[in-house]
Amino acid sequence: MNPAALLESLQSKGIRLSTKGDRLVIDAPAGFLTPAVKVEIAAFKEELLKLLAQEPKGTERLEQGPYRGFYVATDVHHPDPVLARQALDEAELWRQKRAAWLRKLLLPNLAGGR
Repeated sequence: MNPAALLESLQSKGIRLSTKGDRLVIDAPAGFLTPAVKVEIAAFKEELLKLLAQEPKGTERLEQGPYRGFYVATDVHHPDPVLARQALDEAELWRQKRAAWLRKLLLPNLAGGR
């Protein structure tokens, strides 16, 4: 298995890899990070760090919501601008829903309980 195939395999299992400086950060559901998976990751650590450091140009990594960890296009010259726009719209909808929920939760408290 090569590093790209390993990364794809891990992502399909819900295991997310990211970098923090020169460290590899692993976010995995309970029970998914088996000793065999750890050995595979360790074997390709340097290659995985390089692969993860290559953030695609013209994209933005989503840090919140159901698409956390995915990249969406911010460049108008993206190969599939329709899908890119849909992803950005979904991220914006998530932010709007969160803001509405916070307003509903906090405004009564800020208004003195009215």
